[in-house]
Amino acid sequence: MPEAGGTSGTAGSTTESSAPGCVAALEICDGKADEDCDGLADEIDTDCACINGASEDCVAGKGICSEGTRTCSSGAWSMCASKRMPEKEVCDGQPVDEDCDGDSDNGCDCVDGKSRACPGSNTVGECKAGTQTCVKGQWGTCQNRVDPEIETCNGKDDNCNGSSDDGVSCAGGDTCNVAVCKGASGCGFNPSPLNTACSGGNVCDGKGACVTPPSPLMVDASSQAGRYHVKIAPGYKVSVTASFHNGNAATITVSGAGSCSLTGVNTESKSCSIPANATESRDLTVTGPSGQNCSAPTPIYGSTLALGFEDLGTDKEPNRSCDNPTVQLITSR
Repeated sequence: MPEAGGTSGTAGSTTESSAPGCVAALEICDGKADEDCDGLADEIDTDCACINGASEDCVAGKGICSEGTRTCSSGAWSMCASKRMPEKEVCDGQPVDEDCDGDSDNGCDCVDGKSRACPGSNTVGECKAGTQTCVKGQWGTCQNRVDPEIETCNGKDDNCNGSSDDGVSCAGGDTCNVAVCKGASGCGFNPSPLNTACSGGNVCDGKGACVTPPSPLMVDASSQAGRYHVKIAPGYKVSVTASFHNGNAATITVSGAGSCSLTGVNTESKSCSIPANATESRDLTVTGPSGQNCSAPTPIYGSTLALGFEDLGTDKEPNRSCDNPTVQLITSR
């Protein structure tokens, strides 16, 4: 409506002019009257940055705090007020800045819900790495990790060094039964070697028992035709001595477990030695010069044996004196 005493015009229009007799006052910036009498509507009057009561969106800050609003009061815009307040940063791996500092996921060591193998874990043998899960941006405690343990006899690598049952000792056993680790079946026993010395001068039988020693030597029933077949018990060495008693040279041949040849004449004595074998019995053949050995009951047992061969007479034919040569076998350990 036209103001009293002035020209007609529409409030806020650029054609508004000051009425004669207008008394200038502070522009109210309400989009209505021209209070400062400069003939300018509030919308274009430099005294009014905005119309009172108006509002608009603005940038208030960073991240989720960027959306804001400002309001016009007394012709001036207020500070931009954020529509959201800063929140605790969520470590979700998304480009969202919840704490409004310009960075997303800052202060996070990890992304929530992610898992990883526990750092520094051993994965050799029975050891397992275990897992950590991210909670609120921090790695949680290690779960289900298997660390090295003292090695035991079980066929497994408990101390996680790449070898199973290494350095394990098994208790029990005795001289004839050695306690050993048998892998997955645990500790057990292995029999000591045959003829291992045990209590009371006895020996191990190779099957775990301590027994009376067998006879070191045995002449078996196959001895014939100038040959003695002798069996030597395990663990014994044998000294062979041939004694010659007449002027005809004679030769004793030893073969089998060891070999030597002994040749002599009247009053001479010749010797050789057969080494021991710790675990096996062995056969020895002693052959005389005449093709005949003196009769003797067989088998013959003992630690010392005397064997005789028929003498060769002056006609080079055997006689029955059984004294050239004689052979003595003596055992020792």
